[in-house]
Amino acid sequence: MNLKQKYTHSGNIPATTIADIAFLLIIFFMIATTFNKDKVNVVLPQSKVQVEIPKNAISISISEDNIFYWDGKETNQTMILELAKLEIEKNKGRYFIIKADSLVRFEVIDQIMQTMKKAGVQNLCLPTKPEKESEET
Repeated sequence: MNLKQKYTHSGNIPATTIADIAFLLIIFFMIATTFNKDKVNVVLPQSKVQVEIPKNAISISISEDNIFYWDGKETNQTMILELAKLEIEKNKGRYFIIKADSLVRFEVIDQIMQTMKKAGVQNLCLPTKPEKESEET
C-alpha cells in the first residue's frame, strides 16, 4: 500500500506586514477625510440659546457687504431659490443654515428666509455665538 504523506502549510502572516498595512490605511484615511470649514468669514450675533445643527446642512452665508454664498460659493438670491428647490426635491427634510454677519440688516435676512419658504424649505437655522457671561461683582 502506497501512502503519501500530506503536506500542510501553516497560515503564517508576518507581523511586519500587518503593521505596514495598518500604517497605509491610517495614511489613506487621513488624506481621504474632509473637514467642513466655513469658507465665508462671518461675524455671528450673540445669543444665550444654543442648538446643535446637523453636519450635512447646507450653508447660506451673507457677508457684511450683502454678498450671498451657497456653501462657500458666491451666488445671488435667484440662484439660491433654484438651488434650494433642487435640494428639496432630493431630500425634503434637508436642513439649511443662514449665516448672516452681525452687521447685515434684518430685511436682507428676511428676504432670504422668504426665498427659502418659496422653495419649500421646512428646516431653517440661524446660528449665533454664545453670549459671554458677565461677571457680577
